[in-house]
Amino acid sequence: WMRVYRGVQAWVFSKSLRLGAVPRGNANNLLTTDPTKCGRVAVFMHEVWRQPLKLLVTFGALWSFVGAGALGAVLCLVLLGPVNYVILKKLDRMSTRMSSLQDKRISVLTEILGNIITVKLFAWEEHMAGGVNRLR
Repeated sequence: WMRVYRGVQAWVFSKSLRLGAVPRGNANNLLTTDPTKCGRVAVFMHEVWRQPLKLLVTFGALWSFVGAGALGAVLCLVLLGPVNYVILKKLDRMSTRMSSLQDKRISVLTEILGNIITVKLFAWEEHMAGGVNRLR
């Protein structure tokens, strides 16, 4: 998956150069997070066929050991499916929000580090540190 990661990273970098002014925090996020997600697709693609197979084998083994009591386990799986869906949707929203907050924090840090001479000259360290801590 490392080839996919590096390929997507190179593609995003060349695209950002063609687009021109891309915020640095956003570019950093695009160069690290998105290629990781694309690279992991190849790994997790096998879960599409593997998980149902594992469920069938596990249910078969459970049926051979317990008998009709195995239907209780299936009932639990069916009832907890919607709960799992709601929790995953909430986690997805939180992850999206964290990503946007991280973009803001990285852009502020990049700006501060780019102007570190001015910050030191006017002794604005505490003020800038307070702004970064608020974004954390």
